[in-house]
Amino acid sequence: WLDLPLGVAAVAALLAVEIAQERGHGGWLATRPRWQRWAAYQGAIAAIFVFGVFKAQPFIYFQF
Repeated sequence: WLDLPLGVAAVAALLAVEIAQERGHGGWLATRPRWQRWAAYQGAIAAIFVFGVFKAQPFIYFQF
């Protein structure tokens, strides 16, 4: 039941990034110090590990 709110939040985040890039605010991470950039990268990797789905599923086209 948590998949829908998490998906909506992810789509909202992607839309916010797209709007920021259209307005010319896309390179804000590149102007930050190295330690802040690496903290953001590690946070993104941690989010993938926390919210990722890592269970084995057969390839969908094997059923056809």
